[in-house]
Amino acid sequence: MKLDVFNQPQREAIMHDGGPLLILAGAGSGKTRVIVHRMEYLVKKLGIAPSNILAVTFTNKAAKEMRERVKKLLGKEPPLVSTFHSFCARVLRNEISVLDYTSNFTICSDEDAERIIKDVLRDLRLNPKQYKIDSITWYIDQAKNIGLLPEEIAGGDAAREQYTAIYCEYQKKLKAANAVDFGDLLMLTAKIFMYYPDVLDRYQNRYPYLMIDEYQDTNRQQYQLVRLLSAKSRNVCVVGDDSQSIYGFRGAVIGNILEMKKDYPDLRTIMLEQNFRCTSTILKAANAVISHNQDRSEKKLWTNNQQGSLIMCVMVADEKAEGRYVASAILEERRNGSKLSNCAVLYRVNSQSRAVEEAFLKAGIPYHIVNGFRFYDRKEIKDMTCYLRFIANPNDDMALHRIVNVPARGIGDATVSRLEEYATENQVTLYAAMKAASQAGLPVPAAAKVSAFAGMMDMLIELMPIVMPSQLLIEAIKASGYLKALQEEETAAANNRVDNIKELVSVIASYEKRKETATVTGFLEHVALLSSLDDNTDKRDVVKMMSIHSSKGLEFKSVYLIGMEENIFPHERSLTNPKDISEERRLAYVAITRAMHTLHLTLAETRRMFGKVTRTKPSRFLDEIPKECLDEISWE
Repeated sequence: MKLDVFNQPQREAIMHDGGPLLILAGAGSGKTRVIVHRMEYLVKKLGIAPSNILAVTFTNKAAKEMRERVKKLLGKEPPLVSTFHSFCARVLRNEISVLDYTSNFTICSDEDAERIIKDVLRDLRLNPKQYKIDSITWYIDQAKNIGLLPEEIAGGDAAREQYTAIYCEYQKKLKAANAVDFGDLLMLTAKIFMYYPDVLDRYQNRYPYLMIDEYQDTNRQQYQLVRLLSAKSRNVCVVGDDSQSIYGFRGAVIGNILEMKKDYPDLRTIMLEQNFRCTSTILKAANAVISHNQDRSEKKLWTNNQQGSLIMCVMVADEKAEGRYVASAILEERRNGSKLSNCAVLYRVNSQSRAVEEAFLKAGIPYHIVNGFRFYDRKEIKDMTCYLRFIANPNDDMALHRIVNVPARGIGDATVSRLEEYATENQVTLYAAMKAASQAGLPVPAAAKVSAFAGMMDMLIELMPIVMPSQLLIEAIKASGYLKALQEEETAAANNRVDNIKELVSVIASYEKRKETATVTGFLEHVALLSSLDDNTDKRDVVKMMSIHSSKGLEFKSVYLIGMEENIFPHERSLTNPKDISEERRLAYVAITRAMHTLHLTLAETRRMFGKVTRTKPSRFLDEIPKECLDEISWE
């Protein structure tokens, strides 16, 4: 392997042969390239078996890219490259029986979790106006991020105890359905590793070499998993940039990267400070902004790239003028020979996209909003995946609720409520109650419809072990009458849904070709673990529009960062807390360093917010950029 194409710090990181290593990799410093070549070095030069290396990153897209690059370098089966959640799902499929679950567990969606919480509030006779779903979800997420089951939470005031009681019932319902949520994937894996040393020992022996990307984004549970897995070999390499830690709202703890020395006294730290992406002007602006944060490592990016053009700082009258400016500037770029796909519009708050979208529509500029309505979020796709979910896990009451009367088969809410009562009284699942419909006190016609539905699902459940997943889906489509019901509607919308269902069959067939042993459970796990952050590829020549959070890890020749005003960026919720302001500043650093060649910053004199027109104040981040980096103009 050739190492002379790397700079000195990159070579040192690649050739580090053992022991704990922290690679502080600034924006655009080639960290992914270093990670994949480090894996190549371990295999080719140190003789480490690829199967003994585990590399973890945060999105399926990043994992796929890394896996493909390593495979090209090694020419053989690559090391396991995975997201944290996918790795934990893999562990739990094999080990979760020690916690009294079965291996065909369902991974709940956010929508499933909300439904369960609503059921818990109803069961506990709590007012949903007093106990907001979002607040309960946040409380449960925070508990799981630090690894606390309900019984492990210390007492507090009455409100805290009530939230804990809700969490307790929520967890009971999940377990009864043989289901886990995203927080459980991490927390339950950590619990198994902590309390079952023989299991931990197996995984420590299997993966003596660990590489963790984007370490600044880890939460406490992810940190715990890394610490446990690396405790035996201590061959752990973590890569990240504290200046790009922007996921505090998801539980990410910047201290995980800043305090590595406490966990590993013999830690070696290597800084990657050469930026290969941005012009020197853009990099100077980014360095100046982030330098105002105190909670950061002492590093400063530099580049050999050209100085480039000044950063355009554009004052406009209002958000409509802001949209018109962005549209006109992008049209000018296109006239000068640039592709639309070279341009990105970034914003702090999703609602900011509306005025720009209107301007693009008027100007005839095609665009794509990243993390918009995804294929797997469409109703017909959710319906059919719920059929598969239930076939794979007949305890999955969330899936059963969704499909029992879809398409309409005369099984209404009153019938389901009576079956739920019967299930509770007899301590059986809802599906078991359906199979005993004649004993559940239902009217004869309703019992007949329920029994027919249960018989159909029994047939599909029996089919699962003997047919491929795509064939099982085809059988479910036929048996349920779902496709037939859509075709009978004879509308354009219904025809689109038919096409989407056919596409789902194709997607599963494609999944089967990629997997030696394709299973329904494996496909559903793949779908459940797809993050919105993975859905940011669009090869058409269109302008990309996205939140700054969604832009992390991407780069564009031209970036339009809109809404550079106090209360928008930094966000108004951050203004009273210095830690939150620091995170907003890191977000500004991320946004600025997405730009390779040109950067436009826009701010409006007035902006309509929540129906009211208010005068604005320029963002403090603009004041932190050296004046010599900016070309400040007003635009009519």
